[in-house]
Amino acid sequence: MEVEVVEELIVGLKQIAAFFGLKKVHTIREWEEKYHLPVRRDPSNRVYAIKSELVNWLIIYDRERRKNKTKQTPRGAVKIMMERKLTNLEKMIDG
Repeated sequence: MEVEVVEELIVGLKQIAAFFGLKKVHTIREWEEKYHLPVRRDPSNRVYAIKSELVNWLIIYDRERRKNKTKQTPRGAVKIMMERKLTNLEKMIDG
């Protein structure tokens, strides 16, 4: 018996921005370009992201930032990490 795993998609720059608690889609475009935010585009150029990948991106990015002791950070990303904390992020991944 096969089990199908369905990832939760967030469609559109506005929805991705809202996921991060942001009001401007410009920030999402900036994070995609500068910090490799995992967003994708379908053949019609519609932007979407997989929720669990966004959460993992936040976790990994913050871990690397701390390891390298750099202050360079996507605006708001570390603040989001602090507000939601790891346990809340894990809940978001699980649904």
